[in-house]
Amino acid sequence: MEKKLYTKLLATLLMAMLAAFGFAQERSCATMDVLEQQMLQDPDLAARMESIERHTEDFIHQHAEDGSGRVVITIPVVFHIVHNGDALGTNENISDALVLAQLEQLNQDFALTNSDANLIPGLFLPVAANTEIQFCLAQRKPDGTATNGINRINGGQASWTSTQINTTLKPTTIWNRNQYLNIWSVVFGGSSSGLLGYAQFPGGNANTDGVVCLWSSIGSVATPNPSGGNYARGRTATHEVGHWLNLRHIWGDATCGNDFVDDTPVHNASNGGCPAFPHLSTCTGTPVEMTMNYMDYTFDACMYMFTAGQKARMQAVLAVGGSRFSLTTSPGCLPLTSTCGTPGSLSASAITATTATLTWGAVSGATSYNIQWRPVGTTTWSSTTSGTTSVAISGLNAGTQYEFQVQAVCSTGPGSFSASSTFTTTAQQSCGTPTNLLATSITAGSAVLSWTGVSGATSYNVQWRIFGTTTWSNGTTSNTSLQITGLVAGTQYEFQVQAVCGTTTGSFASVFKFTTGTAQGCGIPQGLNATNIGATVATLNWTAISGATSYNVRWRQTGTATWTTGSTSNTFLNISGLNSRTSYEFQVQAVCGATTGSYSDSASFSTGSSDSVCGTPGGLSATAITTTTATLNWAFISGAVSYNVQWRPTGSTTWSAGSTANTFLNISGLSAGTTYEFQVQAICGSLSGTFSASANFTTTTGAGCGTPSGLNATAVTTTTATLNWAAVSGATSYNVQWRPTGITTWSTGSTANTFLNISGLSAGTTYEFQIQAVCSSLTGAFSASANFTTTAGASCGTPSGLNATAVTASSATLNWASVSGAVTYNVQWRPVGATTWSSGTTSNTSLGINSLSQITQYEFQVQAVCSSLTGTFSASANFTTLSAGGCLDNFEPNDIRSSALPLTPTDQDLSAQISSTGDVDWYRFSNEAGLGNVRIDLTNLPANYDLRLYRGGFQLAISQNSGTSPELIIYNNGVISSDLYAYVYSNNGAFSSTQCYTLRISLSSSNWRTDGSTDGEVNTFEFPVTVNGSGFSMFPNPAQTELTLDVYQEVTQPIKVIVSDMTGKVVSVNTYALTPEEARIKLDVSALPAGVYTVRMENGKATGTQKLMIVRP
Repeated sequence: MEKKLYTKLLATLLMAMLAAFGFAQERSCATMDVLEQQMLQDPDLAARMESIERHTEDFIHQHAEDGSGRVVITIPVVFHIVHNGDALGTNENISDALVLAQLEQLNQDFALTNSDANLIPGLFLPVAANTEIQFCLAQRKPDGTATNGINRINGGQASWTSTQINTTLKPTTIWNRNQYLNIWSVVFGGSSSGLLGYAQFPGGNANTDGVVCLWSSIGSVATPNPSGGNYARGRTATHEVGHWLNLRHIWGDATCGNDFVDDTPVHNASNGGCPAFPHLSTCTGTPVEMTMNYMDYTFDACMYMFTAGQKARMQAVLAVGGSRFSLTTSPGCLPLTSTCGTPGSLSASAITATTATLTWGAVSGATSYNIQWRPVGTTTWSSTTSGTTSVAISGLNAGTQYEFQVQAVCSTGPGSFSASSTFTTTAQQSCGTPTNLLATSITAGSAVLSWTGVSGATSYNVQWRIFGTTTWSNGTTSNTSLQITGLVAGTQYEFQVQAVCGTTTGSFASVFKFTTGTAQGCGIPQGLNATNIGATVATLNWTAISGATSYNVRWRQTGTATWTTGSTSNTFLNISGLNSRTSYEFQVQAVCGATTGSYSDSASFSTGSSDSVCGTPGGLSATAITTTTATLNWAFISGAVSYNVQWRPTGSTTWSAGSTANTFLNISGLSAGTTYEFQVQAICGSLSGTFSASANFTTTTGAGCGTPSGLNATAVTTTTATLNWAAVSGATSYNVQWRPTGITTWSTGSTANTFLNISGLSAGTTYEFQIQAVCSSLTGAFSASANFTTTAGASCGTPSGLNATAVTASSATLNWASVSGAVTYNVQWRPVGATTWSSGTTSNTSLGINSLSQITQYEFQVQAVCSSLTGTFSASANFTTLSAGGCLDNFEPNDIRSSALPLTPTDQDLSAQISSTGDVDWYRFSNEAGLGNVRIDLTNLPANYDLRLYRGGFQLAISQNSGTSPELIIYNNGVISSDLYAYVYSNNGAFSSTQCYTLRISLSSSNWRTDGSTDGEVNTFEFPVTVNGSGFSMFPNPAQTELTLDVYQEVTQPIKVIVSDMTGKVVSVNTYALTPEEARIKLDVSALPAGVYTVRMENGKATGTQKLMIVRP
């Protein structure tokens, strides 16, 4: 299956039916359900998993030719056998023999030595793989004592749900996940009845990591579990350990989905039972499904292989830099043979709020020592090593009691950890820790980092880095914010701040994460889903994109090539005209003003057999909440004529009810300070929908006054400032207090507004201020402090808002915003690239200048003069003078063909010049919206100009009429590309510096006629000629005898082209020497059988992949 990197990984799976005999009749794995819950609970999980996917892709690319022969990795395993007091070997308290049989089955399955490997069909034998991963029962516990790797736990209850397992069982019994694979054998019950198992993907919480299996599935092919039925041979553990090592279900948890592996065929869905071979998929190309893969849902007896591609994904997480690399250095498989002593005389000294020095007595023969510590009463240790009998530790919590233990390591191995010794950190840090970390003004390359100041701090150390990397960038400031630049677009960063109080340094704050904007400036919609689905109608939904002004939506039947399109300014679109009982896919593209983002990945839905349905309201929220009233809101349901609403205090059994034809309802008679839940039901004529899930809200308390928020200071000068805050409901006035940071005495004031002008401040001083709301006879609490710093006494601001107006061929008016305190302004200007400035002075905020050169780009700067003080010159602003003939070329510089050129508007007249001998104009444009036919008109020529059309460096068409006759190119080949260029150039050096030509680029889905109309005959392609990001175009597709590849490249270099079938078998490898001018490859495909293939192109630095379909008459 095609490999693709995803930043958000959510899925919905069908749960299996229960058998009459107490085991599942169809395999039921809850791994993806648990992942979805964890991603909702942990907002950072998606980013960590995306980082793991990036590492996996890099590993696979770097090790694609390694094949077998790596050192076999052995992972220590602990089996936690959870029972309810049953005797050993009875019911869920399974015997040691079954555990040993399961371990042996894991080793056979992962080494391709399983007894049923001979059943692998010949079609899939070339990709069947020995993963070079093995497992051992742990020989030592995390505390260094001996074990047999089987940990029996009386859980005190008959069965467990996945929620109970993740919140209670795992955190209290897990062994260090960086050293062991934890496998829990349990009885599933309650909402988890019918499950066979689940696993946690790499990147998840350390306290819930590992694999959970139904007790009756623990066994092997040779020793089946007597209670396991079709799932008694140990393949549940094999399947779940595959997930734990970053494998997905083979069908990608979607119809014709993606499992991120190249050599597994596309599956229509999961397979149960024992399908007969060959079992054909209904996906594109109808490939033979690999039903015997361990990551499908078949019976234990009918799964018996991993592939080489799956092996590569598992090896990636165990490689250097992989999320499970630490397992490769675990001593868990090594039996204890050491006679190394146990350290004594443990003590702690030099204790501060965050640091301590731990010491102990020397052990004879010890070469080093392992040290572990934790707050008393917690379960997770921090650890380090030392070559001496002491170690300094940091990052502790103030005023906290800690325990620590020491283990000696001798040449013969490690000894036992000592008994714990305790110490308590001091209660106060000498310099506080900044709080309320925030990133604002985020662009693709910069951000402003801010935080709440620390009393007594004189400066702050700031460090930031790409999330998941180890190297920090650093900065220092005396303010409570810092602008950083040079960031990478579309990348998650983290930063920390440390306060410096004179000679004392505080602790770094907890990290705050933010993500830079994408380079294209318009995001990709996520969260696609379909609701209100009938036989012919549906509502398509997605999450909003910041800055989006509208959305383009397209949908089609799954497996077809033609999209139906629509657009909306909402985050949903109602569509109709669908076919009943049909599978559809849809994609959404955000439009941010003049910028258009990329289409999202597809989401799928299937229509029903009837439109007689009434949807379930979503988007429930409560607004205008008081002590006794609230407004309940929800999203519109197509076809609904009214809505029933019910509400009650949470925990009560009696509903209050109402109805309305609107999408809101005002309710009253509520109790103050009470949490309520409410539900909404849509009424569609004679049909009633189901009540929605509950949404909650809490009424305000009867007695109290809120705390102001949103504190900030504006109009800050050397001695004055305006303090601002957000209004508090019910407040009649506000008390305000302010003081220099580090001072104990407040200045005070009050106002009925949400701002207060204060004066008498000291220049260059950091102040803090707080606000308190007064509600009639009630007074609220003072807010947290916000900081601001007055300007220095000796300064004059820098003008901003520079622009030029009234621009002619020889003059212009230069403008800027006023600077407080400025009495005059110095202005300087020059042609861009020149070294000498012209200058002038004015007391206004504009200056008219003249004697300029026509058609020349100028830059200018402005400096404010405040009495005896002079500020700094502003950054330059640019403008371009007109030609003497009144023609302005807005497209320069465009003398070189480059993918960095801005996209040229289409379907409108453009005016530009060939202004000198040798001047040429390149116009980059895109027809990726599906308008594959191009017409270019070059008219109003002042001299003999010619016209060409290129795709990348390859010429597609040319027009060379004589004299000033118009040029016309019509290209009806249906090519789809984001790298098309119109090229205007002079014949024999002709040019005009006073007159413009007119260029118009027109696009159509129908063929063009020379009279400017189209023939109405639409060209459609099942596969676009160019796929974004692949770096090459490919046509025709589908192909029969010959395939043409056009490669975009800037330098001469060899290109390798690899063609593989859907099993991953390479059927063609060729290398070509290409130049930017000669970058077309003709590939003979006449000998390939009909089917779907992967075309992979490599240039030594980058790789691009596209799908190819071969058809036969």
